[in-house]
Amino acid sequence: MTKDQYNTVQSIFQQLLEVPEAKRLNKLSELSSDPEIIKEVKSLLEYNNDSTLLSNNKHSHPLVATNKTKEKHWYSFVFTSTNVFRSTLAIALGLLLILGIWTHNYLRESLLDVRHAELSRTINSLELSLDIWIKDYKHDVQSFSRDPEVKQAIADYLENPDFKPDIVNLFESDLDLNRYSGYAIVTLDGMVILTSDTTRKPFPLPNNSGEAITSVIRGETRFGPPIFLSEWNRADSNSIPKQNVWVSHTIVNSEGIPIAIVSLARAAKKEFSHLLSVTHMGATGESYAVDPNGMLLTNSRFQKQVLELGSEHFSEGDSIYNFFVRDPGISLKDHKPEEPKELWALTKPAQAIQTYAFLNEKKLGLIKEPYRDYRGEEVIGAWLWFPEYRFGVITEIDKNEAYSILPVITTSFIVVGIVLGGFFILSMFSTLKIVRLSEKMNRDKFGSYIIQKQIGEGGMSNVYLAGHELLQRPTALKVIKPEALNEVSESRFKAEAKQISRLRNPHTIELYDYGVTEQGTIYYAMEYLDGINLKELVKLTGELPVNRTIKILLDVCYSLKEAHDLNLIHRDIKPQNVMVCVLGGIYDMVKVLDFGLVKDLEHDNGEELTKQTDITGTPIYMAPERITTPTKTDTRCDVYALGALAFYMLTAKPLYNYKNDLDVMYQIINTVPENVNSLRNEVPEILSNLISVCLEKDPDDRPESVDFLIQVLKQLAIELQYSEEEAMSWWKKFEG
Repeated sequence: MTKDQYNTVQSIFQQLLEVPEAKRLNKLSELSSDPEIIKEVKSLLEYNNDSTLLSNNKHSHPLVATNKTKEKHWYSFVFTSTNVFRSTLAIALGLLLILGIWTHNYLRESLLDVRHAELSRTINSLELSLDIWIKDYKHDVQSFSRDPEVKQAIADYLENPDFKPDIVNLFESDLDLNRYSGYAIVTLDGMVILTSDTTRKPFPLPNNSGEAITSVIRGETRFGPPIFLSEWNRADSNSIPKQNVWVSHTIVNSEGIPIAIVSLARAAKKEFSHLLSVTHMGATGESYAVDPNGMLLTNSRFQKQVLELGSEHFSEGDSIYNFFVRDPGISLKDHKPEEPKELWALTKPAQAIQTYAFLNEKKLGLIKEPYRDYRGEEVIGAWLWFPEYRFGVITEIDKNEAYSILPVITTSFIVVGIVLGGFFILSMFSTLKIVRLSEKMNRDKFGSYIIQKQIGEGGMSNVYLAGHELLQRPTALKVIKPEALNEVSESRFKAEAKQISRLRNPHTIELYDYGVTEQGTIYYAMEYLDGINLKELVKLTGELPVNRTIKILLDVCYSLKEAHDLNLIHRDIKPQNVMVCVLGGIYDMVKVLDFGLVKDLEHDNGEELTKQTDITGTPIYMAPERITTPTKTDTRCDVYALGALAFYMLTAKPLYNYKNDLDVMYQIINTVPENVNSLRNEVPEILSNLISVCLEKDPDDRPESVDFLIQVLKQLAIELQYSEEEAMSWWKKFEG
């Protein structure tokens, strides 16, 4: 076949696709009388018809075709064209392109791994250096406080303050003034009675010092991060006050009874800041310390640069204890933020440190994706929280420096790709048109289910509207994402399907099927619900009528009762997981969804779907014990979530106003929510009280099971009936 004949085949084939199938052969005879052309066009038409039988779906999806489809596609690609050279060349160029992409991605990932490893080494080096420095500092203070002469001098001073010159002379002669910048003697009740500034009168420590004093009295050598307190530091009126780091140890008498606390100070800028400043990466790298609130505890490497932007962004004077590491949202070099700095959020590592400070847990983290630092520059970084010292360290490097070679690698591969791609297009343009057309005609299948369109997405899976190949029944197909597939996600996915399959209540979503494709993709099929979840419903209508709320709550309770009777806890009851729909002629049919976090109490052997210590789920609907003791939860955590769900439906707002997950978890543990009746007076007092008792902090104060809720709600449902006519009226109005 000549080139002209081949181009004619393409042209005729595309024309016939626009002609009804029954008339295509007649039309073909009109367009050509060449037997070879007619034969080739018929071959393409037959292939197109076979591919079309797979599905009548007009939507495309990023799923895997069956092996049968792949074999047909391969046959068409290689043998339909008589030009063997072009086919071979296309395969070779395709393989070369795949190799090039793989090589590029490999080099890119290797570079990223190197940079991330450097960050980890830097933060580990910081941890080691700080640990050595602090332990050496502690050893000095311990040795000093155990010196018999020092102990006797302090005991004498406590008995008679007239010994002040003697003890001052002793401190100044025994202390290495090149290493220590000051000292203080503190009574057991928190009164500073003597400092290196001998002109100072006694003064009390701040009110928040009680825990530190107690730990020192118990025998702990306490390290404190840099502090700046006027009572502890004095300076001339023309100088900037100095910040110190302090280590304290108890002084005991001859009988081993604590009598006072001695604290020695070192200059934070001279030693603490210097220790971090010498440990960083590259020209733009920086390491610094922060307190749990994100306050900078060491000098900023970029203090001068940031000061040049104006005092509204960086307070005048020393950066230590004078600046929060907040994200301005944009580069301060180029723009001035519209919002005041007080409203800026903490940077990502500072947020992480704040979280683990709350949990009082030592943690090292690596932030691989670029984020903005306190200058508004994009950086990558690592962080470490020291619960024993109550401060964290952060090390960062500008993204442009860390990934400077990436543009070179990408540009090189783009140039090579353009050259190869141009050659490929010139040689294979006509063949590719047919191949792409054929690929469009292929439809994705999972077992007996044909994909129609995507209707949802989660972190681990996608949900598609599908139809059974034979039954044509609408089905919701939940498919695990290839990138999310691992042992944990697979176990969780299988467990979710297994648990749903045990449930038969009409208010629980029904599972049809479970399967694994030959390519290893895991999926399960559920009933398809054409409706609206509670979050969408409340957003659409605002506060729900009381009688409708009672009906919905009662149906959710019925679903949970069956689960609880089978020793299953849902653990993720929230508005997004409760669907209201029209099903089988029933209006306002309620269905409970997503059993992905379900816990089996009967067969729980410690190998849960998530780590025992993980906090999983949606924070605003979590019971307090889900946060404080996640391993000891029972059915009463679902009772709490039902109370939060009812509060949301009746008030159109969550239990608490909160800034972030840490804030809401704090409120869940410590703050009593408002009474529903006080926010909406038409809510019956018995319903308002029921919600309040479901939201009790102590699970022992909540109803033991949903049986009690069902009993109360059934009585309320009789008094405040929600009729089928009301439900139908709303849905007809909604549909209209």
